[in-house]
Amino acid sequence: MQVFKDFYRILQVKPDASFNDIKQAFVATKSLYHPDSSSSKISKADMVDAIVAHGILTSISMRRLYDVEYKKYLNSGCSADNFYINTASLHNKIIEVRKKAHFKIMGIVLQIAGDETKGMTTGAFAAAKDEIRSGVKMYVVWLIIVGIILLIALITGGIS
Repeated sequence: MQVFKDFYRILQVKPDASFNDIKQAFVATKSLYHPDSSSSKISKADMVDAIVAHGILTSISMRRLYDVEYKKYLNSGCSADNFYINTASLHNKIIEVRKKAHFKIMGIVLQIAGDETKGMTTGAFAAAKDEIRSGVKMYVVWLIIVGIILLIALITGGIS
């Protein structure tokens, strides 16, 4: 079973919001989480939740299933951490959309890490990219030093 997430709260829309309102809220939320347009430290999990919320709430059939669970959640008096989704098709769709969201975020990370010419990287991604480059450079220098030591040892007869 999947722990319930309040997708309306995540996207900061009302439960009776139109599809257009949900899409606009998603664009606004996404811009908050994107590393090129924000310096805030929001976790990857928050971005995944926003992508999943958008995916579920903009699908007519999935939103209907979600709304049934949402009403159960509201009537239960439980916190979201203690309420579980019981509809298998909704549960499976959330898992599917969540996997796609992870791949989408990894694509953004890889795009930013590989973007040498546009200078788009900021914040933590730029720091991580610089740290990786620094580590690779140190490893290459270490290999060169070891190679030189081995070459000297071979020339002087230190290695038989």
